[in-house]
Amino acid sequence: MCAIRAGMLLLCSVSFVSIGQAQTSYTFERLEVPNSAYTFAGGMNRHGTIAGTCYLNDGTQALFFAREGRFKTFQLPLSGVQSSVTGINSRDDIIGTYVDQSTVPHAYLLKHNGAFSNVDASALGAVRTNPTAINAQGDVVGVYYDVDFNRHAYLFTHGSFREFNVTVPGATGTSPTGINSRGVIVGTYAANGNSYGFVHERGRTSTFDDEPGSVGTTPIGISDSGEIVGFAITAGQTAEWPVVHGFVYDHGKFSDFVPVFPDEPPQPFLSNRGIAVSNTGVVLGISTPNKGAMEISFLARPAK
Repeated sequence: MCAIRAGMLLLCSVSFVSIGQAQTSYTFERLEVPNSAYTFAGGMNRHGTIAGTCYLNDGTQALFFAREGRFKTFQLPLSGVQSSVTGINSRDDIIGTYVDQSTVPHAYLLKHNGAFSNVDASALGAVRTNPTAINAQGDVVGVYYDVDFNRHAYLFTHGSFREFNVTVPGATGTSPTGINSRGVIVGTYAANGNSYGFVHERGRTSTFDDEPGSVGTTPIGISDSGEIVGFAITAGQTAEWPVVHGFVYDHGKFSDFVPVFPDEPPQPFLSNRGIAVSNTGVVLGISTPNKGAMEISFLARPAK
């Protein structure tokens, strides 16, 4: 059964098929900022508040908050810049990137009280900084590029930057993508020509095993309880653009999801990715219908 809720959150109840456990019913919602031509969700905090980027119908770029079906658009306290949102914490502090009027890229932190600051990893020799997640304590993870455009991972904590590397022998190319309030970090690293997911806690790194029947399993976000969302590629595909499916990992069980939206027949999206999960199990995701299509931001809510 489908319904439409005010504020352009479009709802439809469907089945969410879980591997190794019973089916769980979820409600999928398109996330669309009113009076906008395009909405891209950048992150969601543990309370379910979402932040992202949109293009309004007049062509203006704006940032937005979404909470319980209500939207608020706003701008960075800068003029004439292109910006993005990549994360939000439980205090509604947001992180992201922008390009200034001299085309120089920067990372920023915009606190809930309006305080704005650049958070470039210049102290580590960065010429470009891409933050990916922020937790309740204000710790930020991300990657930066040096003058030779080599990529490095970093952790920003207690006002200082430091290199971040997984404790896996032979690992290179670490890319942290999520951090929860307990300081647990998820992401990917490279080794022997392959990419692997990881979970890093209390100074120790565990490799995140591939979902059964899949390759390239990539964790993106993690809740305070340890529930992880991300994406994986179904094994055995030979297409130039293989189908990517989103997953939720909870207590040793993987669940795949394919959203179905109101007034639309079920369709095999080219790509579905989970990017964040709240402490109540609400999943924020991104879908791509087909090659070259605009991405769709959505929510998956556990059915009551």
